[in-house]
Amino acid sequence: MARLDTTVTVLDAFNIYANLDTADFLSDRYGDDIVPEDERTISDLLVDQIEFADVLIINKTDMIDPPRLQRIKHLLTLLNPSAKVLESKYSKVDVREIISTGRFDFLKAASGAGWLRSLHEMTMQKTGNGDRMAPKPETLEYAPSPFICD
Repeated sequence: MARLDTTVTVLDAFNIYANLDTADFLSDRYGDDIVPEDERTISDLLVDQIEFADVLIINKTDMIDPPRLQRIKHLLTLLNPSAKVLESKYSKVDVREIISTGRFDFLKAASGAGWLRSLHEMTMQKTGNGDRMAPKPETLEYAPSPFICD
């Protein structure tokens, strides 16, 4: 048997803002591989993964300047203040930072993150492919922030 010990989300530092600032749905990028029950925007998926994770790895830190890295770290702290944030290049991290950490807490995960709330906040979204029901976009849930734009 395996024990769920840590949930890890790897973020592309170079593209994070482009993925947060898109109205694209999963099916727009990945086609018919997306089941209708999981039809949401790329930005919704990204925020859900950030909020749920115990460990966040900011990858490709060699491709951005230090001020941008600081803005990304601040954004991640706003979305998930309890997650451990690691920096990496080429996804290289010390395995001891992500295996056998004991950080996962099911009760916290099930009740504390915005992903659970957003499942119940469906709204009609207008897209280039017609109107679709999807979770309320993160851009409507959070006040505009200077940390989302470069």
